[in-house]
Amino acid sequence: MTIGRHRFSGSRSLALLALLASCGLAQAAVPPAQISYQGELSNNGSPANGLFNMTFRFYDAANAGTLIMSEVKAGANLVQVTNGLFSTTLGTNGSILDAAGGGVYSNYADLLRDFSQVWVEVEVGGNTLSPRQRMVAAPYALNATRAATLDDVDVAAGSLWQVQGVGSTLTIDGSDVRLRLGGSGADRVSVPSNLYMMHEGAADSDQRISFTNNGVSGGELLLWDDSQDRFEFTDALSVNGPLAVGTIDSNPGEVFSRVGTGTPVSNGMNAIGDVLISDDIEVLSSIIASGNILMRSNAAEGDANIYFREDGSDTGEVIRWDNSTDKFFLSDAVEIAGNLTLSDPDGVSDIQSTGGVTIRIDSDNNEGGASAGTFSVVANAADVFGTPLLRIQSTDEANLELDNGVVTDAFDFAEAFRAAPGHEGLEPGDVVALSTGEGQTEHCEKSDESGEKVLLGVVSTNPAFTAGMSFEAIEQADPALTQQRNAARQRGDEAEAARIEKLMEAKMREIWKPIAMVGRVPTKVDASFGAIKKGDYLTSSPTPGHAMKMTTAGMALGVALEDFENGTGVISTFVRPVWHGSPNSPSTEAELTELRTENALLKGRLDVIEAALATKLATK
Repeated sequence: MTIGRHRFSGSRSLALLALLASCGLAQAAVPPAQISYQGELSNNGSPANGLFNMTFRFYDAANAGTLIMSEVKAGANLVQVTNGLFSTTLGTNGSILDAAGGGVYSNYADLLRDFSQVWVEVEVGGNTLSPRQRMVAAPYALNATRAATLDDVDVAAGSLWQVQGVGSTLTIDGSDVRLRLGGSGADRVSVPSNLYMMHEGAADSDQRISFTNNGVSGGELLLWDDSQDRFEFTDALSVNGPLAVGTIDSNPGEVFSRVGTGTPVSNGMNAIGDVLISDDIEVLSSIIASGNILMRSNAAEGDANIYFREDGSDTGEVIRWDNSTDKFFLSDAVEIAGNLTLSDPDGVSDIQSTGGVTIRIDSDNNEGGASAGTFSVVANAADVFGTPLLRIQSTDEANLELDNGVVTDAFDFAEAFRAAPGHEGLEPGDVVALSTGEGQTEHCEKSDESGEKVLLGVVSTNPAFTAGMSFEAIEQADPALTQQRNAARQRGDEAEAARIEKLMEAKMREIWKPIAMVGRVPTKVDASFGAIKKGDYLTSSPTPGHAMKMTTAGMALGVALEDFENGTGVISTFVRPVWHGSPNSPSTEAELTELRTENALLKGRLDVIEAALATKLATK
């Protein structure tokens, strides 16, 4: 019990003599989560009488500390004081309030379970009495009702817990009960008979025996997996004797297959009678075989499968030997880290999809004949704009779809335009305009006036992408040369056919020009109309095929990426034909700043690509 006296100063004074006790002891009857609080209240030295508001606050220290919980006796629950004496029960008819500190508490059982020291402060009629009184002894018997939530129950070595009587049962119920027996590694729990992991009548579910691992009590497990109807171990299993594989039943003559006993029939364990397992073998780690794995040893020919689990099925993805068609079958995609080498006795090796599409290397670059494929990859195709092509083509038109980007060390995006009559000599770097002559719909011509309104772009030096170019462009460039080449092929003169095809390629490059419309392009410029600075907008100049600094609103070719002070020459330009306003307007300055930022980012990316390519070439 706790006895103490509380005083406070003011117009009057109250004194409290208090007695705290639980409503019962820890005996056979389970005590409720309540505390009896009795006291003697005096007013200026005289016994107090009447109904009083009382608030009981519970702290974890005698002074200051943390307020854990409080209970208010007010309204219909005022405390009756008669001749200075009163008695009230905490935990009933009051308003229990959780405090901000110390966790969440709404009853005395939890309070006394978690705190070894609890101090009570009483407020009577709005006046706080002091000092606080410590709760001791009997109130802690409340923990007898809380065995389900105790972290540890210590049982000293030599102690004995006994539950006696016919049909006696000790039930410790709760989500987390831990018993520490003795405290020595030699202490043990002996079960002279059966150990049942769940009480009788409980529903089927997973059951576990846990072992401490790395200081964690829920480490390694022996688990009965109820959903799979099997035992599982979380780590390796060491068996000192033989491991018997079979079904346990009432048949005393049942013969088990055994692993680990006797002398193996062969090192490969592949003889009949060596090891016979009539059901599944499940391995959660690797299977390492120093020799062969024979899928149908000593059995008749038939399909043989290796299954991989997918979507909860043991027979999901599969590698199969299909005996009826004499070929391997894979149920999903295959990824090959090294080379894929195909070899077939008939001399033609195909990769075939289930839809009947054949991918074949067309070695003679000819879509006709026996080697023509539905889809072909052609190496060393026509020299279109200065470099031979790797051509991917089909006997019908096909699109190329990519899930990711294309990386190249070339610079710009171009479209193929025909050179207008008289302009066949267009060179890389020439500034060109759209030709609007009679009958000219896809033609370009060299610019020759300032601020061309139909400014098209610049003849590309090294295009990264060229659109609008047909595979048949080389044949269409000169039909007469095409006939001569085909005739040479028909008579088997491949050397002559190759010579004529070079003439066809040169003719095709005279007719078709790659015109850069977006990207970084070497561009011819003339600085006699004004010195050019990095970031200046450029437009066409009166000098044929040359750009100049833009000084008035009009059609801009792009933005200079280099300074150029005098005469004519070639500088790097970010080409993007667009209408551009006055250079002195605020909106133009903002656009220029944005474009400079874009140019810097683009240049940075291109520099990284160039460095990566240089490194790759250096390692070859």
